[in-house]
Amino acid sequence: MITLGSFPRWVAASLLAGVLCTGCQPQSPVLKTGTVDTTVLLQADDEYQDFAQEYFAERVASAEKVREIVASQGGEVRDQATLEKLRAIESELLKKWQDRTREFTQSRMDRISAAAQVVARKKGLHLVLIDAKDYATVEFGAVDVTGDILAEMPGFAGAGPEPTGTTPSPEASR
Repeated sequence: MITLGSFPRWVAASLLAGVLCTGCQPQSPVLKTGTVDTTVLLQADDEYQDFAQEYFAERVASAEKVREIVASQGGEVRDQATLEKLRAIESELLKKWQDRTREFTQSRMDRISAAAQVVARKKGLHLVLIDAKDYATVEFGAVDVTGDILAEMPGFAGAGPEPTGTTPSPEASR
C-alpha cells in the first residue's frame, strides 16, 4: 500500500492529476490587435489639409519678409538689430505654429482614439496601434482598421479606404 503521510490516496491522486494537467488547460486568450494608419486619416481630413496649407502660406510669407529685409541691406545682414529682427520673425512664426500644431494634433488624436475605441469594441479587439507605412510598428498578425476608424469620424472627407484585413506575414511580402 502506497501512503503519502496522512493523506488519503484519493487526495494524492487528485493533486498529481492537477499537476500533470496544468499544461493541458486551454491557452490564454489571444491578444487581438488592430492597426490604424494615421497618415491615411489625416489625408482624409479636410481641416488638416486646410491647416497644412495655412502653415505653408504663412511660412512663404515669412520667408518673403526675410528676403525683403535682407535685400534692403544689400543682400547681406551686417548689423545686430537687423539680425534680431530676422530672428524675431522666425521665432514668432515658430511659436505660433508649435502651439497650434500641438492643439490640433491633440484634438485629432482624441478623435482618432474615440473612434478606435468604438471600432475595437465592434471588432472585439484588445488593442489598436498606430501603424503607418513609413513607420511600421506591427510586422504581421494585426487587423488593419484604418477604414473602420475613418468611418467612425464624421466630417472627414470621403469614406476612406476599405478595411484590408490582417497585416500580411513577412513571408507573404517576399
